[in-house]
Amino acid sequence: MNFNLASSMRTPIAFLLLLLAAACSDDPAGPPGGDTPSGAIVLNGVGAVGVTIVPDTGSTFTHIDITGPFDGAFMTVRGDSVLTATSVAAGDLLYVLDVGARTVRALQLPASSNPSGSAFLPGVSVSGTHEYAVALRNARTIARVTLPATGAAQVTQLSGAGRCPYDVAFAQGALWSADANLACESDYAPQGAGRLIRVPLTGTARDTIPLGAAVQSPTRVIVVGGFAYVLASGGAATPAAIAKVDLGTRSVVATLPFSQGAFGVNMSLGRDGVLYAIAANEFAPYTTRAYSVDPATLAFRGPFFGATSRRLLTLPGGGQAACAAASADAAGRVYCVENGETQATLRVFEANGAFVRSVAAGSLGFDISVR
Repeated sequence: MNFNLASSMRTPIAFLLLLLAAACSDDPAGPPGGDTPSGAIVLNGVGAVGVTIVPDTGSTFTHIDITGPFDGAFMTVRGDSVLTATSVAAGDLLYVLDVGARTVRALQLPASSNPSGSAFLPGVSVSGTHEYAVALRNARTIARVTLPATGAAQVTQLSGAGRCPYDVAFAQGALWSADANLACESDYAPQGAGRLIRVPLTGTARDTIPLGAAVQSPTRVIVVGGFAYVLASGGAATPAAIAKVDLGTRSVVATLPFSQGAFGVNMSLGRDGVLYAIAANEFAPYTTRAYSVDPATLAFRGPFFGATSRRLLTLPGGGQAACAAASADAAGRVYCVENGETQATLRVFEANGAFVRSVAAGSLGFDISVR
């Protein structure tokens, strides 16, 4: 098992969160298909690590192995390209996968930098060159990675990204660092409320946006239009929350708290334009659940399960799906990854919560992207 306890969060449920953690940091602005058929891409983080491609029809899937050290729990997808990074315990690597060509490339990041979330950059004008950004928690920087068509990758570290940059997005010509503000290089102890920091690609100017006391330990950031949506995992007495930030005015315009005791795991943007967040309950039995959030109103969106704010996703036996990862297609059908002891199952539901199908999705699934 390529699990890294040292890269986990600071709560007692950190171990389970990395075994069951989920949701995607998808890039919906990228090209939608490439050579891979429509369906889902699942990141397998334990066991046979890599990605599993599950088409929308049939039960046959394709698995692309990551053969090097790997303990990643998040991925970013654009077209056929997948980015996923490993922690310091697994060698500080950025993996770049092409699911159309079935290729995997490992890029070395600075030693002991403890990478986390990643993003695609527009790139440079030279044909065949690609650029990426990676949040480096222990280094307190964002890595700008330039990968030429041939030769080694070049890595530049951009400082001033916060106490513990956990995720990064690119928007409006700059990088945006989701600073968890934790002691990530040691025990992940909170150092204050979370922040969103604008990090230009050049220069030393920084804009820091405090996210407020209700937004503790941000771990994911997604940009939709002129707004950034930051998911915070929460703290001992503070539940998970989503902050909506106006990137133009550099201000928080709304905050959506989850119920007390909920711990934020991850968040994705579905192809239907809806945010899909995963939250867990710290109390036994440990269960992850999916929530839908309307970006415009920053309100939970149904149909709901009973009197809760959780999304209604009814299994054939009548129970509710325990999603470790979730997203949706353009029609609003929800794709949910459920984990067993060693294997993942992809379950698909209609927008009204009715069950559609189940398909094997490789070993334990930590992330999903719908194509």
